[in-house]
Amino acid sequence: YDALREGIEKVRTGRHDKRAILVISDGMDAGSKRTNLESLLRAVRGAEVLVYGLGTGQTVYADPSEHVPFTLPTQSSTARGPAAIQNSRPSPARRGGVTNTLNGVNMTVLNEFAANSGGKAFLLASTFVDTGASEIGKALTLIADELRGQYTLGYYPLKIGSGSGSGENNFHTIEVTTRNGYNVRARTGYQSQ
Repeated sequence: YDALREGIEKVRTGRHDKRAILVISDGMDAGSKRTNLESLLRAVRGAEVLVYGLGTGQTVYADPSEHVPFTLPTQSSTARGPAAIQNSRPSPARRGGVTNTLNGVNMTVLNEFAANSGGKAFLLASTFVDTGASEIGKALTLIADELRGQYTLGYYPLKIGSGSGSGENNFHTIEVTTRNGYNVRARTGYQSQ
């Protein structure tokens, strides 16, 4: 969570108008000290930076007996020894009581980053598919095509600053629909500033 927060701040100060971050992760936080999930989602909503997630789980082509789990040690786990380090990873974040964990990837969190920014999340369960093309290559091609073909819509809200919940620094939901039923993906809202 700390790394994504820092990445958002870095991208926000960039010189290009189109801003996006690609998060390659299992969706599990690895001991962030300065950022929790709620504050990170607020930062994502307020950033106007698209967040794309590539959920990476265990590879299906490798022999599971050859897989060596890796978890970053924490101060408390190193004090307790190597057995504590191996099992020190926190359990997946739960949103609304439901965790969508597929192949060891917490897609709930990656989907929330994407939904709150207007991006998209992909689950990469294996390295190669039947055609020989890599899943990551396909996902990156889809992301690149989407970034090239994006449109920006803007509007002025009717009134900000009066009434309950409509003041500054509040989250305002938006919904984008089309007349002909085209598939449109947009962020869930915006943070007033």
